[in-house]
Amino acid sequence: METLHTMQKEQPEKFLAVRFKINTKVERELWEIQNYGSYEGPDPLTRQLLETHLQNWANDPESFWKYPMEPFWGTSATGELVAFYMNARSGDC
Repeated sequence: METLHTMQKEQPEKFLAVRFKINTKVERELWEIQNYGSYEGPDPLTRQLLETHLQNWANDPESFWKYPMEPFWGTSATGELVAFYMNARSGDC
């Protein structure tokens, strides 16, 4: 991660097509502190998910951790990280 962070800082042109930015822990914590006061709660999709499953989770809390859950769109976090690394290494971004 440190290598990718350094590459992203030193060669930003390679990361133009990348949707995410790698931050150090300190950078993330500073961002969280700055944005803490503006948090308005979960987004509508998350609220809907919570409301839809509330009764089931209340009756059986362990079911929260069982799969399969409703599929989420997009790529897994691991997949995003692999794609990020592959793009950075190839220089095709």
